[in-house]
Amino acid sequence: GIRAVRWNGAGARVLEGLVEIGWTRVRAISSDGRVIVGQVYNGTGAEAVRWVDGVIEPLGYLPGSELGSDAKAVSPDGRIVFGESRFEPVDDCIPDYLCSPTTEYFVWSRDTGMRDFEQWMRYGCGFDFVNWHAGAFRVTDDGRHIGFRAFPSTRGDVGFFLAEIDHCSLDFEVAEWKPGPGDYYFVDYLDNSLFRMHRDTGEFDELTSFGGIYRPRDLAIGPQGGVYIVGANRIVRFDPETATTTLVTAGDLLDDPAVLVVGVDGALFTLNLGADYNEPYRIVRTDPETGEQTTVSEGGWIEPRHALTRRGENELLTISYRDGQWVVVGIDIASGDQFVVAEIQTAEGQSLTRIGYDSLGGTLRAIRGAQVVDVALDTGVVTEASGPTNGHYLSVGSKSDNIIIASGPRMLRVDTDSHEARTLQSYGHLNRPWAIREWLPRCSDGLDNDGDGSVDAADSACGSAEDDSEIFRNDVAIDVLPRDPENRISLTQRRPIQVALLGAPDVDVRNVDLDSLAFGPDGAEPVVIGPRARLRARVDVNHDGHRDLRLNFWLDETGIAFGTKETCLSGAIDGTPFRACDAVTFEAVSACGQGHELAFTLPIVFAARRLGRRKKGASAYPTK
Repeated sequence: GIRAVRWNGAGARVLEGLVEIGWTRVRAISSDGRVIVGQVYNGTGAEAVRWVDGVIEPLGYLPGSELGSDAKAVSPDGRIVFGESRFEPVDDCIPDYLCSPTTEYFVWSRDTGMRDFEQWMRYGCGFDFVNWHAGAFRVTDDGRHIGFRAFPSTRGDVGFFLAEIDHCSLDFEVAEWKPGPGDYYFVDYLDNSLFRMHRDTGEFDELTSFGGIYRPRDLAIGPQGGVYIVGANRIVRFDPETATTTLVTAGDLLDDPAVLVVGVDGALFTLNLGADYNEPYRIVRTDPETGEQTTVSEGGWIEPRHALTRRGENELLTISYRDGQWVVVGIDIASGDQFVVAEIQTAEGQSLTRIGYDSLGGTLRAIRGAQVVDVALDTGVVTEASGPTNGHYLSVGSKSDNIIIASGPRMLRVDTDSHEARTLQSYGHLNRPWAIREWLPRCSDGLDNDGDGSVDAADSACGSAEDDSEIFRNDVAIDVLPRDPENRISLTQRRPIQVALLGAPDVDVRNVDLDSLAFGPDGAEPVVIGPRARLRARVDVNHDGHRDLRLNFWLDETGIAFGTKETCLSGAIDGTPFRACDAVTFEAVSACGQGHELAFTLPIVFAARRLGRRKKGASAYPTK
């Protein structure tokens, strides 16, 4: 068999392992010659090893790497080893050419054992290593640098790189991210896999592979957070909580379904591309509970395009090309009636595909050639939303500036201001990402999922900007005139009204957006009193141990009138809107009937005060 041999000038000897059969390989040696690393095969599996002063030491495997491990490089002092572990493909792997074993890379030390190389580069060394698939193959003689090969996020071919590791630590913790609203699900068409990806960092984890998912063409998120995937003439549902995949429906009216949309009530709508010349193309509705299929609309303007989206509760949108003219077509979900929404003003020869409806902007987004464009549904005017991306899939998120593109083996986020695209995830970890959707699992999570400025309440729409399902954050409290238990307002006072926004364990007043604050029916802005007002404003007004925000407002700007029983302060904390109210009373007037007279005289007084402030320009209480 194959044996590892060591030669030191005086002769050669075989490096024996712990086994009597099999073979050994040498990959690298420490500078002083004391530590040798490589691989031993014992007839059933291969394992990375070290020989230290002639004694063999197995290094183990990365979890799940049934095909074994191999040591590739060692530090000059022999303390750190780099190598790889190979993973067996799953039994029902398709297609065959992708069924070769996969490789992950490790870094090893005696104290920490075998750890993931990419995690070490990110958390142990502090490199920006989210989108890389890499492994080390060489350590420099001084031990300060490693050479590694990788699929970086910005290019498709393998690159070779040098990294300084003097500052790196093997005793690191892997940061956990808990997926939540605003993150994304996506499928890989060639790997038959479903992933979940962090919206900002591009970090992702694989949820399932080959578990009933075949040739996935599209996916959609149900009202309760279930992930529906369409492909191979069937729809399956993946439950993120139980990690199980179940069949919803298959065959029958589903004939090469390529686009999947979820309705407000949870119904599934697919556009089918497989009709022959004698059959019209159709949109099919599927009940997610029973799997029952019904035709919503067929023929007419419906064409075999990857283009279907929902606008509002009762309307689907698609696009069609007739007689040299692109049009947006609306389809009534209840009746199936088709109607032209807009004629698209685009140049001849330009084709459109992959659409998504931006409910906040009221526009239709589409892929036109290599870039993303916006189509105004009232005029049909087309404007550029991104530069060249060569995307094959478009996902329009819950916010107007949220565009995700799948382009080859890359995921891109588009900045609608600069029209530039930033890579979120790429190459080494991906094969053919095909469809991606934003995750909005529930509307009662206390977050503004649909980006319309209000916190979403629990209802099945869960993301529709047209419905009236929003509530404000209700855990914020205020105290009008905190030194007065009765909150008595004097309609003739010349000083501002003081309002305390009360801090609490979950209410940090340092995170209040001061520019968002509005008090009273007319939404008065806070009065700035002195250059250090914002620093002095955070005090513990009610002595509960939490800093409060003390604010001042001019009475005549609030809209508070005689007889008002309650007034409210609105704004945002940590980007989440709130609305808090407090009861108020009014000081008694000195003469009978004077309140009636004040109703006519106070507007004149207030107007005179506003004019006086403008003329003086500065006073003890200047306006904002």
